[in-house]
Amino acid sequence: MNRIWLNSIVAVSVSLVMVGVAWAQAKSPAQSPAAAPKPAQKPAATKMAAPAAQSVVGRVGNSVITRDELLKTLEAWYGPQAVEDLISLKVVEQEAKKYGVTVTPAEVQQRYNEAIDSMRARVPPGSDVYVELAKQGWTKAHMEAVLRRALLLEKLVARTVRDTDFIQARHILIQPQMPTITPDQNMSAEERQKMFAEARAKAEDEAKAKAEKIYDELKGGKDFAEAAKEYSDDRSNKDKGGDLGAFARGMMVPEFEQAAFALKPGEISQPVKTPYGWHIIKVEKLGKDIPAVEKARLTQIIVRQRMAQYYQDLLKRANGQNLLLPRPSASGQQPAPRTQPGPGAVPPPPPSR
Repeated sequence: MNRIWLNSIVAVSVSLVMVGVAWAQAKSPAQSPAAAPKPAQKPAATKMAAPAAQSVVGRVGNSVITRDELLKTLEAWYGPQAVEDLISLKVVEQEAKKYGVTVTPAEVQQRYNEAIDSMRARVPPGSDVYVELAKQGWTKAHMEAVLRRALLLEKLVARTVRDTDFIQARHILIQPQMPTITPDQNMSAEERQKMFAEARAKAEDEAKAKAEKIYDELKGGKDFAEAAKEYSDDRSNKDKGGDLGAFARGMMVPEFEQAAFALKPGEISQPVKTPYGWHIIKVEKLGKDIPAVEKARLTQIIVRQRMAQYYQDLLKRANGQNLLLPRPSASGQQPAPRTQPGPGAVPPPPPSR
Protein backbone atom coordinates (compact mmCIF):
# COMPACT_ATOMS: atom_id res chain seq x y z
CA MET A 1 0.00 0.00 0.00
CA ASN A 2 1.28 3.42 -0.87
CA ARG A 3 2.70 4.87 2.31
CA ILE A 4 0.98 8.22 2.01
CA TRP A 5 -2.35 6.40 1.85
CA LEU A 6 -1.47 4.25 4.86
CA ASN A 7 -0.31 7.18 6.96
CA SER A 8 -3.35 9.22 6.05
CA ILE A 9 -5.77 6.94 7.91
CA VAL A 10 -4.63 8.33 11.23
CA ALA A 11 -6.82 11.38 10.81
CA VAL A 12 -9.88 9.16 11.13
CA SER A 13 -9.14 8.79 14.84
CA VAL A 14 -9.79 12.48 15.42
CA SER A 15 -13.46 12.30 14.51
CA LEU A 16 -13.94 8.85 15.99
CA VAL A 17 -12.62 9.85 19.39
CA MET A 18 -15.59 12.12 19.97
CA VAL A 19 -17.96 9.43 18.78
CA GLY A 20 -16.25 6.92 21.03
CA VAL A 21 -16.59 9.17 24.06
CA ALA A 22 -20.27 9.74 23.40
CA TRP A 23 -20.78 6.00 22.92
CA ALA A 24 -18.95 5.19 26.14
CA GLN A 25 -21.10 7.64 28.05
CA ALA A 26 -24.29 6.25 26.56
CA LYS A 27 -23.13 2.73 27.33
CA SER A 28 -23.74 3.19 31.09
CA PRO A 29 -26.78 5.47 31.50
CA ALA A 30 -27.73 6.60 35.00
CA GLN A 31 -30.51 4.53 36.57
CA SER A 32 -33.81 6.16 37.51
CA PRO A 33 -34.00 6.93 41.28
CA ALA A 34 -37.31 5.02 41.47
CA ALA A 35 -35.89 1.86 39.99
CA ALA A 36 -35.24 -0.94 42.43
CA PRO A 37 -31.66 -2.17 42.48
CA LYS A 38 -31.15 -5.40 40.63
CA PRO A 39 -29.58 -8.27 42.53
CA ALA A 40 -25.98 -8.88 41.68
CA GLN A 41 -25.45 -11.87 39.46
CA LYS A 42 -22.86 -14.46 40.19
CA PRO A 43 -19.83 -14.27 37.93
CA ALA A 44 -20.44 -17.83 36.75
CA ALA A 45 -23.92 -16.92 35.58
CA THR A 46 -22.81 -13.74 33.75
CA LYS A 47 -23.21 -13.85 29.99
CA MET A 48 -21.16 -11.80 27.53
CA ALA A 49 -23.59 -9.33 26.00
CA ALA A 50 -23.38 -8.92 22.24
CA PRO A 51 -22.01 -5.51 21.16
CA ALA A 52 -24.67 -2.98 20.27
CA ALA A 53 -25.19 -2.71 16.53
CA GLN A 54 -24.07 0.92 16.46
CA SER A 55 -20.71 -0.02 18.03
CA VAL A 56 -19.85 -2.58 15.34
CA VAL A 57 -17.67 -1.19 12.56
CA GLY A 58 -16.65 -4.41 10.83
CA ARG A 59 -17.40 -8.10 10.54
CA VAL A 60 -15.22 -11.10 9.72
CA GLY A 61 -17.16 -14.35 9.69
CA ASN A 62 -18.75 -14.74 13.12
CA SER A 63 -16.47 -12.12 14.66
CA VAL A 64 -17.07 -8.39 14.87
CA ILE A 65 -14.78 -5.38 15.11
CA THR A 66 -16.05 -2.79 17.57
CA ARG A 67 -15.59 0.93 17.58
CA ASP A 68 -13.68 0.69 20.86
CA GLU A 69 -11.26 -1.81 19.31
CA LEU A 70 -10.85 0.47 16.32
CA LEU A 71 -10.03 3.52 18.46
CA LYS A 72 -7.48 1.62 20.54
CA THR A 73 -5.85 0.26 17.39
CA LEU A 74 -5.73 3.65 15.69
CA GLU A 75 -4.02 5.23 18.66
CA ALA A 76 -1.57 2.36 19.06
CA TRP A 77 -0.66 2.12 15.39
CA TYR A 78 -1.05 5.67 14.08
CA GLY A 79 -1.31 7.88 17.15
CA PRO A 80 2.09 9.65 16.82
CA GLN A 81 1.44 10.60 13.21
CA ALA A 82 -2.08 11.78 14.03
CA VAL A 83 -0.65 14.09 16.71
CA GLU A 84 1.89 15.39 14.19
CA ASP A 85 -0.93 16.21 11.80
CA LEU A 86 -2.94 17.95 14.52
CA ILE A 87 0.09 19.99 15.59
CA SER A 88 0.64 21.19 12.03
CA LEU A 89 -3.03 22.11 11.66
CA LYS A 90 -3.09 24.09 14.90
CA VAL A 91 0.17 25.87 14.08
CA VAL A 92 -1.29 27.19 10.82
CA GLU A 93 -4.60 28.10 12.46
CA GLN A 94 -2.82 30.07 15.19
CA GLU A 95 -0.73 31.96 12.61
CA ALA A 96 -3.83 32.74 10.56
CA LYS A 97 -5.67 34.01 13.62
CA LYS A 98 -2.75 36.30 14.46
CA TYR A 99 -3.07 38.06 11.09
CA GLY A 100 -6.84 37.83 10.75
CA VAL A 101 -6.61 35.44 7.82
CA THR A 102 -9.73 33.33 7.29
CA VAL A 103 -11.06 30.71 4.92
CA THR A 104 -14.75 30.28 4.20
CA PRO A 105 -16.53 26.90 4.02
CA ALA A 106 -17.34 27.70 0.38
CA GLU A 107 -13.64 28.04 -0.44
CA VAL A 108 -12.86 24.70 1.20
CA GLN A 109 -15.77 23.05 -0.59
CA GLN A 110 -14.62 24.38 -3.95
CA ARG A 111 -11.07 23.07 -3.41
CA TYR A 112 -12.50 19.74 -2.22
CA ASN A 113 -14.67 19.43 -5.33
CA GLU A 114 -11.67 20.17 -7.53
CA ALA A 115 -9.63 17.46 -5.78
CA ILE A 116 -12.44 14.92 -6.13
CA ASP A 117 -12.92 15.74 -9.81
CA SER A 118 -9.20 15.25 -10.40
CA MET A 119 -9.19 11.87 -8.64
CA ARG A 120 -12.42 10.62 -10.18
CA ALA A 121 -10.79 10.43 -13.59
CA ARG A 122 -8.04 8.19 -12.22
CA VAL A 123 -9.80 5.59 -10.09
CA PRO A 124 -10.22 2.09 -11.57
CA PRO A 125 -13.16 1.82 -13.98
CA GLY A 126 -16.42 1.15 -12.19
CA SER A 127 -15.03 2.22 -8.81
CA ASP A 128 -16.45 4.94 -6.62
CA VAL A 129 -13.90 7.62 -5.78
CA TYR A 130 -15.31 8.15 -2.29
CA VAL A 131 -15.14 4.44 -1.49
CA GLU A 132 -11.59 4.19 -2.80
CA LEU A 133 -10.50 7.19 -0.72
CA ALA A 134 -12.22 5.88 2.41
CA LYS A 135 -10.44 2.54 2.04
CA GLN A 136 -7.14 4.38 2.26
CA GLY A 137 -8.17 6.53 5.22
CA TRP A 138 -9.03 9.76 3.42
CA THR A 139 -12.38 10.78 4.82
CA LYS A 140 -14.11 13.97 3.70
CA ALA A 141 -13.33 15.54 7.08
CA HIS A 142 -9.63 14.70 6.72
CA MET A 143 -9.40 16.11 3.21
CA GLU A 144 -11.25 19.27 4.20
CA ALA A 145 -8.89 19.80 7.14
CA VAL A 146 -5.82 19.44 4.92
CA LEU A 147 -7.28 21.67 2.22
CA ARG A 148 -8.29 24.29 4.78
CA ARG A 149 -4.72 24.33 6.08
CA ALA A 150 -3.42 24.73 2.52
CA LEU A 151 -5.80 27.62 1.82
CA LEU A 152 -4.84 29.39 5.04
CA LEU A 153 -1.16 28.98 4.15
CA GLU A 154 -1.70 30.34 0.67
CA LYS A 155 -3.33 33.46 2.08
CA LEU A 156 -0.63 33.85 4.73
CA VAL A 157 2.13 33.63 2.12
CA ALA A 158 0.26 35.98 -0.21
CA ARG A 159 0.52 38.62 2.53
CA THR A 160 4.32 38.57 2.08
CA VAL A 161 4.20 39.43 -1.63
CA ARG A 162 5.14 43.02 -2.47
CA ASP A 163 5.28 45.14 -5.62
CA THR A 164 9.06 44.86 -5.42
CA ASP A 165 8.71 41.13 -6.17
CA PHE A 166 7.65 41.86 -9.78
CA ILE A 167 9.35 43.35 -12.78
CA GLN A 168 8.92 43.55 -16.54
CA ALA A 169 12.00 43.41 -18.75
CA ARG A 170 13.59 42.60 -22.11
CA HIS A 171 16.86 40.85 -22.75
CA ILE A 172 19.35 39.96 -25.44
CA LEU A 173 21.02 36.57 -25.08
CA ILE A 174 24.37 35.79 -26.66
CA GLN A 175 25.31 32.13 -26.39
CA PRO A 176 28.82 30.74 -26.93
CA GLN A 177 28.99 29.04 -30.34
CA MET A 178 31.06 25.89 -30.11
CA PRO A 179 32.80 25.01 -33.38
CA THR A 180 32.63 21.53 -34.83
CA ILE A 181 35.73 19.69 -33.64
CA THR A 182 37.06 16.46 -35.12
CA PRO A 183 40.02 15.25 -33.00
CA ASP A 184 42.76 13.24 -34.57
CA GLN A 185 42.32 9.55 -33.80
CA ASN A 186 45.93 9.37 -32.62
CA MET A 187 45.35 12.02 -29.94
CA SER A 188 45.35 10.94 -26.31
CA ALA A 189 42.38 11.50 -24.02
CA GLU A 190 44.23 14.33 -22.28
CA GLU A 191 44.98 16.02 -25.59
CA ARG A 192 41.35 15.78 -26.66
CA GLN A 193 40.16 17.18 -23.34
CA LYS A 194 42.57 20.08 -23.70
CA MET A 195 41.36 20.74 -27.27
CA PHE A 196 37.72 20.90 -26.20
CA ALA A 197 38.53 23.10 -23.18
CA GLU A 198 40.39 25.56 -25.39
CA ALA A 199 37.52 25.63 -27.87
CA ARG A 200 35.00 26.29 -25.10
CA ALA A 201 37.13 29.09 -23.66
CA LYS A 202 37.48 30.68 -27.10
CA ALA A 203 33.71 30.46 -27.68
CA GLU A 204 33.06 32.06 -24.28
CA ASP A 205 35.47 34.92 -25.03
CA GLU A 206 33.87 35.52 -28.42
CA ALA A 207 30.36 35.55 -26.91
CA LYS A 208 31.45 38.00 -24.23
CA ALA A 209 33.11 40.26 -26.80
CA LYS A 210 29.96 40.20 -28.96
CA ALA A 211 27.76 41.06 -25.96
CA GLU A 212 30.05 43.97 -25.05
CA LYS A 213 29.92 45.27 -28.62
CA ILE A 214 26.09 45.13 -28.58
CA TYR A 215 26.06 46.90 -25.21
CA ASP A 216 28.18 49.70 -26.66
CA GLU A 217 25.74 50.03 -29.57
CA LEU A 218 22.82 50.27 -27.14
CA LYS A 219 24.59 52.92 -25.09
CA GLY A 220 25.17 54.76 -28.35
CA GLY A 221 21.44 54.95 -28.99
CA LYS A 222 20.55 51.74 -30.84
CA ASP A 223 16.97 50.61 -30.16
CA PHE A 224 16.93 47.68 -27.72
CA ALA A 225 14.05 45.82 -29.38
CA GLU A 226 15.71 46.10 -32.80
CA ALA A 227 19.02 44.88 -31.36
CA ALA A 228 17.26 41.89 -29.81
CA LYS A 229 15.68 40.97 -33.16
CA GLU A 230 19.06 41.27 -34.84
CA TYR A 231 21.38 39.63 -32.31
CA SER A 232 19.59 37.61 -29.62
CA ASP A 233 19.97 33.83 -29.51
CA ASP A 234 16.77 33.44 -27.45
CA ARG A 235 14.37 32.32 -30.16
CA SER A 236 11.40 32.32 -27.80
CA ASN A 237 11.27 36.13 -27.69
CA LYS A 238 13.77 37.65 -30.11
CA ASP A 239 11.02 38.39 -32.63
CA LYS A 240 9.21 40.28 -29.85
CA GLY A 241 12.23 42.46 -29.26
CA GLY A 242 13.46 40.29 -26.39
CA ASP A 243 10.32 40.97 -24.35
CA LEU A 244 10.20 38.63 -21.34
CA GLY A 245 6.96 40.10 -20.04
CA ALA A 246 6.43 40.42 -16.33
CA PHE A 247 8.09 37.93 -14.01
CA ALA A 248 8.60 37.47 -10.29
CA ARG A 249 11.50 36.82 -8.02
CA GLY A 250 12.53 33.18 -8.10
CA MET A 251 11.51 32.65 -11.73
CA MET A 252 14.91 33.44 -13.25
CA VAL A 253 18.40 32.13 -12.51
CA PRO A 254 20.01 34.06 -9.61
CA GLU A 255 22.59 35.94 -11.71
CA PHE A 256 19.93 37.24 -14.08
CA GLU A 257 17.49 38.08 -11.30
CA GLN A 258 20.05 39.98 -9.25
CA ALA A 259 21.00 42.16 -12.21
CA ALA A 260 17.42 42.74 -13.39
CA PHE A 261 15.97 43.76 -10.02
CA ALA A 262 18.83 46.22 -9.48
CA LEU A 263 17.81 48.26 -12.55
CA LYS A 264 15.38 51.15 -12.82
CA PRO A 265 12.91 51.50 -15.70
CA GLY A 266 14.75 52.34 -18.91
CA GLU A 267 18.15 51.26 -17.57
CA ILE A 268 20.27 48.71 -19.43
CA SER A 269 22.62 46.28 -17.70
CA GLN A 270 26.14 45.48 -18.72
CA PRO A 271 26.54 41.92 -20.07
CA VAL A 272 25.60 39.44 -17.33
CA LYS A 273 26.96 35.87 -17.34
CA THR A 274 24.58 32.99 -16.55
CA PRO A 275 24.67 29.27 -17.39
CA TYR A 276 22.79 30.16 -20.60
CA GLY A 277 25.32 32.67 -21.90
CA TRP A 278 25.65 36.45 -21.77
CA HIS A 279 22.57 38.62 -21.22
CA ILE A 280 21.95 42.31 -21.68
CA ILE A 281 18.84 43.33 -19.72
CA LYS A 282 16.55 46.32 -20.00
CA VAL A 283 13.84 46.96 -17.40
CA GLU A 284 10.54 48.22 -18.79
CA LYS A 285 8.32 48.40 -15.69
CA LEU A 286 8.55 47.96 -11.96
CA GLY A 287 5.93 46.03 -10.01
CA LYS A 288 3.81 49.05 -9.14
CA ASP A 289 3.17 49.65 -12.85
CA ILE A 290 2.35 46.06 -13.83
CA PRO A 291 -1.39 45.38 -14.43
CA ALA A 292 -3.28 43.85 -11.52
CA VAL A 293 -4.31 40.78 -13.53
CA GLU A 294 -0.71 39.98 -14.33
CA LYS A 295 0.36 40.54 -10.72
CA ALA A 296 -2.38 38.18 -9.54
CA ARG A 297 -1.06 35.46 -11.85
CA LEU A 298 2.51 35.99 -10.69
CA THR A 299 1.42 36.08 -7.05
CA GLN A 300 0.15 32.51 -7.41
CA ILE A 301 3.57 31.47 -8.67
CA ILE A 302 5.34 33.21 -5.79
CA VAL A 303 2.99 31.63 -3.25
CA ARG A 304 3.71 28.16 -4.59
CA GLN A 305 7.45 28.83 -4.44
CA ARG A 306 7.42 30.18 -0.88
CA MET A 307 4.73 28.02 0.68
CA ALA A 308 6.84 25.02 1.72
CA GLN A 309 9.55 27.15 3.34
CA TYR A 310 6.98 29.35 5.11
CA TYR A 311 5.31 26.21 6.46
CA GLN A 312 8.57 24.69 7.72
CA ASP A 313 9.52 27.97 9.42
CA LEU A 314 6.15 28.01 11.18
CA LEU A 315 6.66 24.50 12.50
CA LYS A 316 10.14 25.33 13.79
CA ARG A 317 8.98 28.48 15.58
CA ALA A 318 5.98 26.73 17.12
CA ASN A 319 8.12 24.11 18.86
CA GLY A 320 5.14 21.78 19.23
CA GLN A 321 5.39 18.75 21.48
CA ASN A 322 4.24 15.32 20.37
CA LEU A 323 4.00 13.33 23.59
CA LEU A 324 3.24 10.11 21.73
CA LEU A 325 6.61 10.04 20.00
CA PRO A 326 9.01 7.49 21.54
CA ARG A 327 11.82 8.72 23.72
CA PRO A 328 15.44 8.08 22.71
CA SER A 329 16.53 4.55 23.55
CA ALA A 330 19.01 3.79 26.32
CA SER A 331 21.69 3.24 23.67
CA GLY A 332 21.37 6.88 22.69
CA GLN A 333 19.88 6.08 19.30
CA GLN A 334 17.43 8.79 18.33
CA PRO A 335 13.93 7.93 17.08
CA ALA A 336 13.15 8.40 13.44
CA PRO A 337 13.08 12.09 12.48
CA ARG A 338 9.71 13.80 12.55
CA THR A 339 8.21 14.22 9.16
CA GLN A 340 5.45 16.63 8.32
CA PRO A 341 3.17 16.33 5.32
CA GLY A 342 3.46 19.05 2.74
CA PRO A 343 1.41 22.20 3.34
CA GLY A 344 -0.97 21.42 0.51
CA ALA A 345 -0.79 17.64 0.63
CA VAL A 346 -3.91 15.92 -0.57
CA PRO A 347 -4.34 12.23 -1.32
CA PRO A 348 -2.97 11.00 -4.61
CA PRO A 349 -5.39 9.14 -6.85
CA PRO A 350 -5.94 5.51 -5.87
CA PRO A 351 -3.59 3.17 -7.72
CA SER A 352 -5.15 1.47 -10.70
CA ARG A 353 -5.59 -2.24 -10.45
